[in-house]
Amino acid sequence: MLYNEPDPNTGALISTWPVVSWLPQGVENPVVLAARDKIYVIGGDLGPDPAPGVISSAVYFTHVNADHTLGPWVNDREYYLPNPVYMHGGGVWNGRLYIAGGYTSPSGGHTAGVFSAEVAGDAVVSATATYLVPSDIPEGAYTAMASADDLAGNHGSATSYFALDFTPPVSTPTVMGPGRFFGESGKYYVASGGLLQITVEDPVRGVGGGAATGVKERWLKDGEEPYAQTSGPFRLSDGEHALKFYGIDNVGNVELDTKTASVVFDSTAPGTAALALAGATTGSLTLSWLVTGDDGASGRILEGEARIQYGAGAVDFATASAQVILPIVGAEPGTLMSHTLTELATGTVYHIALALRDTAGNWSGTSELGAQTTSYALSADGIAGLASSVPDAGVSVVPAEPALPAYQVAHAQGLDPITPFYELSPSPVAFDPPATISFVFDAAGVDLLGAAIYRFDPAGPSWSTAPILNQTITPLENNKVMIAGTLLSASLYGVFFRTPDIDAPRLALTSPASGARGVLRFFEGSIAVYGSAFDEHLSSWRLESGALLISSGGTQAEGLLGLWDTAGLSGPQTLNLTASDEAGNAAALAADLLIGDPARTLVLGSKKAFNHPHAIAAKAGKLYVADTNADRIALFGEDGAFRGSYGNKTTVEPYFDKPKAVDADEAGNIYVADTQHHRIVKLSAEGGFLFEIGDVQTGKNGKKSFRSGKENGQFKHPSGIALGPGGSIYVSDTGNRRIQVFNAQGVFQRVFTIPDTDQTLDPDAEDKDEFAPIGLDIDAAGNVLIADSKGRRAIVFSQDGQLKQTLSGMFKRPEGIAVSPDGSCILVSDRKLDKVFKFDFKGAQTLEFGEHGEIKDGKPLPSELVFNKPIGLALSDSGTLYVADRNNERIQGFGLPVEQILIASGETGGNTYRAASTGEVAKAVETKFARSTLLKETGGTIIREDKAAVVIPPDALPEDSELTISQTSEDPKRREILTKNRLAEASEAVEFGPDGTKFTTPVTITLPYLAQGVTEDKLKIHYWNPEKKEWEALESTLDKENKLISAKTTHFSLYQVLAPSAGLRAAADPEAAFVFRELYVFPNPARAGAKPTIHLAVGKADQVIIRIYNVAGQQVHEASLDGAPQVIDIQYAYEYAWDGRIPSGVYFYTVEAKKSGQGSIRRTGKMAVVR
Repeated sequence: MLYNEPDPNTGALISTWPVVSWLPQGVENPVVLAARDKIYVIGGDLGPDPAPGVISSAVYFTHVNADHTLGPWVNDREYYLPNPVYMHGGGVWNGRLYIAGGYTSPSGGHTAGVFSAEVAGDAVVSATATYLVPSDIPEGAYTAMASADDLAGNHGSATSYFALDFTPPVSTPTVMGPGRFFGESGKYYVASGGLLQITVEDPVRGVGGGAATGVKERWLKDGEEPYAQTSGPFRLSDGEHALKFYGIDNVGNVELDTKTASVVFDSTAPGTAALALAGATTGSLTLSWLVTGDDGASGRILEGEARIQYGAGAVDFATASAQVILPIVGAEPGTLMSHTLTELATGTVYHIALALRDTAGNWSGTSELGAQTTSYALSADGIAGLASSVPDAGVSVVPAEPALPAYQVAHAQGLDPITPFYELSPSPVAFDPPATISFVFDAAGVDLLGAAIYRFDPAGPSWSTAPILNQTITPLENNKVMIAGTLLSASLYGVFFRTPDIDAPRLALTSPASGARGVLRFFEGSIAVYGSAFDEHLSSWRLESGALLISSGGTQAEGLLGLWDTAGLSGPQTLNLTASDEAGNAAALAADLLIGDPARTLVLGSKKAFNHPHAIAAKAGKLYVADTNADRIALFGEDGAFRGSYGNKTTVEPYFDKPKAVDADEAGNIYVADTQHHRIVKLSAEGGFLFEIGDVQTGKNGKKSFRSGKENGQFKHPSGIALGPGGSIYVSDTGNRRIQVFNAQGVFQRVFTIPDTDQTLDPDAEDKDEFAPIGLDIDAAGNVLIADSKGRRAIVFSQDGQLKQTLSGMFKRPEGIAVSPDGSCILVSDRKLDKVFKFDFKGAQTLEFGEHGEIKDGKPLPSELVFNKPIGLALSDSGTLYVADRNNERIQGFGLPVEQILIASGETGGNTYRAASTGEVAKAVETKFARSTLLKETGGTIIREDKAAVVIPPDALPEDSELTISQTSEDPKRREILTKNRLAEASEAVEFGPDGTKFTTPVTITLPYLAQGVTEDKLKIHYWNPEKKEWEALESTLDKENKLISAKTTHFSLYQVLAPSAGLRAAADPEAAFVFRELYVFPNPARAGAKPTIHLAVGKADQVIIRIYNVAGQQVHEASLDGAPQVIDIQYAYEYAWDGRIPSGVYFYTVEAKKSGQGSIRRTGKMAVVR
């Protein structure tokens, strides 16, 4: 036994615990009582720790001396308890000792007995009264009362209190105030103003003097913090907390299992949602709003609510009437919600308020609006109805009689009235929000495809559907239909029939032109967009680039559609022209263009190859160069490969003296302006002399003499030539400042002179005679375009010589000119400025590029686009612009960006190379080219260095022929078809020539391939069919070991190894957001067995339902699309082909796309089937 006492001065415990006495035996869990001057130790466990062992009934007592020491311990069995006990209770009252309850055995059995003994003098009296409490009484607090009589008749009594409590307490968290327990997440949420209380309940209840049950302590632990005692409600910092807690009752029972709870303290309210009116009818208002975040604008509301309060008076959320509560479950910020309030009074203004509650119970601010249900007016004949926000609106019947001016206007427009006319009142009035007008009529004998609501405009006068928006036709019972739409103003309205219009608007983009190629697609600065939008019933058109609206209109348009400012833009851009008509037919047209300078694609020539080339012509894949100071015409493929030259230093034709212009016709015949000989020469495709035009005399010795002259058919230094319609020959008679025109046989037709200007001669001119008409070109309409060097201008004449247009102010010495076949683009070179200018057909400048610079043999190409006296220009069929760069001794090509620039020496037998970029010396891979002359009788084989080959059997050739295998230039059309048909390239395009050569028996062509990114077994050789503008596959044989593929053919063309692409390449990821983008049917009408296919783009939906009706309103077909959408034109879209035996006729269709949590999108349309 240890002894301790408090310090009498400070109350603190002393520093040591002296041993004052030892019990006779060790014991656990006894009861220690003090009565009078004695200490009693009663019962307990004598066994080893920790398991209970021997239970004791012993009673030890000793006397406490005055100095606080203890006397000897007395251990006399006379005073033992009747039964052993431990973990029992005890007390002293009125000189008696009381022992109650406790465990009686190591296995845990307990007793309800109460023992009592009197303390008398120095010993315990021998008389003991024992009462065993029944074991079946329940736990609780009890009062014990006892009495006794001695032999003398004296009577005594006593009262004691005890508790029976063996059950530990139970603790639970409780949210006090705003907050809740969210079962789905298993978390407690405490909102702003709320508290958390750890509630501890003691299952054993009752109070007795000193033996009270109930809760003594509550203990709490937050995360890794230590346990701390807690009492009342509390609040922790905002955020999620992992709490542990337990309780202890008044008799020492400890909660056996520590409790845990995840508690979120949230004092931040959701953001205020903006309430909007989405629609109104006579008895309903549709509201919409975007869910805000759990905390302001962020966080997901796991389980909250939207509460709408509304009424004709002020809104008070404390009022429970006229209130709607909508659950919000797992809503992300920005989720669209809507609700329609129904059973409202007609034409009444309602005040509406909205508030959102988050998961914890915090309320957002209130969003309020006022909205009015519509009033409804019905015409006297019951056909027309008007729902509007104007309380006194009315509908009056106006008979559709022929004498009525409005009727006469309708008749002139080809409109047949289905209903009478109806005058809306009051007039004038603007309906805001828009009103809804509806007509219900018998549809018998009515072709609904041509039915629509029209509004009369007396200022026109005219009837139009344009002012009536969102027109719908709904089949009703008994063969009736309702046609309805929204409108903005009161006027005269009616329902008319017009012959069905199934033709889409006709669109054109002239400049920038849709389908333009090569250099014609490059622009800069402010672009004037020309085109047209035609339709007899045009509703609207729009000109856009991306999200930018350039211009729009509601009537037919032709000419200047709008001005597009491209400042700040660069690279690829798309111009979109769209239009729709009153019947709902739509059309779209796009022009792809690039903002900035074109790319260099070809550099042909060297100082060894050329000597001041002045002019170039590009025809049928061949380049004809007037190599002026070399007195020849040089011929090349567009791949830069040298094909031959015509001209010599002898007097045997053909021979030239400084030829400065060249052109060629479709048959390959060559036309040369033999400048210093003052004549025009025509050669065959093989270079044979055919005829000449000019003052040429032949002497007796056969030698020719050449003279200049001013008469018709005579020339002075002709420097330009171009072929016009019907093979006519146009010549720039430079020295005589005029244009002479001859027919295809060289017979003079007419002449027109170039008008003088006030421009003075350039003092730096090398040859004053050159300041006159030089460059010459003809467009498809026969217009004549002239580069007037002396006049510092470009001139456009009509075919008969009438001046149409002059371009000036930007030139110093224009000498070359080229025009696109359709006349939409004009290009002019300026040899003094070292630039090329580009203009639209109206003469507005759309681009200029180039600067002075030199290209030197064996040196890297300058990164800039440089020229050194550019003169001749030529446009190829693919849109490549070729420039005769005279003093650089080069022909340069410009067009769309290419991965590799073609660099060719231009020398006889010379090589052609490809450079990966500008700035690279031309020492890359040699261009592949092979040529051989084969005999008809023997045939033979031609093999190119990369193993591209052709094997020709004997007698397969129609005659002895020179055959070639070469590369070809890029063609945007071919590229477009590859993309459209989803074909991937496994080789370069190879041209077997001459193109069009036909064989009497099949020949075998072989091409090398690379099987990267394609399925090798699906590779096939394809040839380009120029008539169909399609790639056509040939049956092919693979040699996988040598990576070669072969096929048989009966003609020469362009061949390439292709395979199905792994997938459509999109410019950007499709947009998955659930929103309407487009709906149409193709083909429409569906003719000759074609399946009408409905195309709907709405992003990603859960389900799309399609219903199709005939003109009587009967449903004839239904389909449901539940799968994933396709990726079509860089957007998610659903397509459904209506198959089966479909009768001819007009059909209406509805499509409804559904998305969980986002409602549905519904659209209607119509189509025609012709069998």
